Amino acid sequence: MVQVTVSDFGCLSTGERVEKYTLSNNEIEVDVLTYGGIISSIRVPDRYGLVDDVVLGLDTLHDYATQNAPYFGAIVGRVANRICKASFELDGKLHTLTKNDGDNHLHGGIRGFDKACILKAGVQLSLTSPDGDEGYPGTVDVTVSYSLDNQKTLTISYAASTNASTLINLTSHSYFNLRGAGSGDVLNHTLSMFASTYTPTTNDLIPTGKIDSVHGTPFDFRQDKQIYTDMHNVPNGYDINYLLDGPLSDDTGLRTAAILFLSLEDETKSSPLCIPHTHLLELGRAPHSVKDLDSGRLLIVKTTGGSLPAMTGRDGKEYGPYHGLCLETQHPPDAVHHHPTFPPVVLRPDKPYHSTSTYTFTLNE
Repeated sequence: MVQVTVSDFGCLSTGERVEKYTLSNNEIEVDVLTYGGIISSIRVPDRYGLVDDVVLGLDTLHDYATQNAPYFGAIVGRVANRICKASFELDGKLHTLTKNDGDNHLHGGIRGFDKACILKAGVQLSLTSPDGDEGYPGTVDVTVSYSLDNQKTLTISYAASTNASTLINLTSHSYFNLRGAGSGDVLNHTLSMFASTYTPTTNDLIPTGKIDSVHGTPFDFRQDKQIYTDMHNVPNGYDINYLLDGPLSDDTGLRTAAILFLSLEDETKSSPLCIPHTHLLELGRAPHSVKDLDSGRLLIVKTTGGSLPAMTGRDGKEYGPYHGLCLETQHPPDAVHHHPTFPPVVLRPDKPYHSTSTYTFTLNE
């Protein structure tokens, strides 16, 4: 049986109270904050019954409000990832957005959804983004629902509607480490991914608009490969977007994207992801099916749809480069400038937005 409890998580400088919702069954506990819709903790047992927190996070509300540059666990939007030159044209009108990534716009701007205090009704969080918010047109109503079932699956469902045409591209920005947050890097994990194409980028990580084959490149993970294997050919680490192969499941409307695992023999080596073809995966930022054969933990991510700075995280643990993999189930970055090559991210008043991602935690026998 799944239980939901609510506790106080503190008060922002604005005086707004923030609550923490804890979803739990007999094996898994998930904490969700009403600030930024942040998943602050996912606690799961390993094969020996030892429980670890498998997402990176921070200790206090003040930390999340002032130090969460990596967007740990947050809902990011209106548009996840980058928009080139922080501007776009829609229906013949040019819209200028806030710049927060050099000359570009990243994850919804300076005060995106990751910094919003979200209203709650059960474990459905909602917010209204007003016309002109961070430069975006139209008033947008967003709901994000979190549920945990007895099959060890966490489901995040997104919905949005607008009164005027605008852009939308939502995701949850959790960094996973199945050995436990703060336990070291994930670079000796082995990855296989159901993606035969990716989107090349410029030096500032803006897609060029091309869709290239992964064949013969260091980005090819169609067969099991340890992440560090081709790192010498990717000097800045993996921060690239994949377009997944295959149709969505007729039963669930979802797709499994990748498997990532860590074997016992890999522990001695040092080094440095279910998304539809209309969504992206950032390797080094996004695991989609993750298996840690040491702890026995297995994470499978399904959906419709680089590295970390050195910093101190929860419980005083040090987070360094490649200490987490962040799942971003979303449309490709800068999609608004590459239509029809990329799928559109335009939200119209007569076509509400819906997207779902599931995270299933189990043990590898």
